[in-house]
Amino acid sequence: MKRKEEIFSGPYFDLLPDIVWLPDTDYRINANLYPALISRRLDAPHITGEHMAAADGIFILNGSGVMGSTRIEGAHIADLAPTILYMMDVPIPSDMDGKVLRRAFETSYREPQYTKAGEAEKKDFAFTQKEEKKLEERLKGLGYL
Repeated sequence: MKRKEEIFSGPYFDLLPDIVWLPDTDYRINANLYPALISRRLDAPHITGEHMAAADGIFILNGSGVMGSTRIEGAHIADLAPTILYMMDVPIPSDMDGKVLRRAFETSYREPQYTKAGEAEKKDFAFTQKEEKKLEERLKGLGYL
């Protein structure tokens, strides 16, 4: 369990939950609170929609500098974003969760570049009139407008 001050920052801080809670791997949080808020996880492959059987996953990389046939133990889903930014040669915000999965790359591959927290702020963005018209047509075609 973590307080939001321990893990979040930024302009939308006030909109975030006060507490973030993730159970240990052998437990789950019950959405319906019955029979209890927390219970032991059941590995029942015949029950669909549960998706709680394992926290492991598969992440496949391909490209320049990537080691072939390498298995990375202990990776976390939060490591994907910084690793993808690293592959794209985009600076990684220093306050970003996760780490670059360097073991997946050749030792001679470039060093990751980091930016200080807040340096990579969002820039103003606007569609051109042509882009806005095209977007509006697509939304109408999908039934949203």
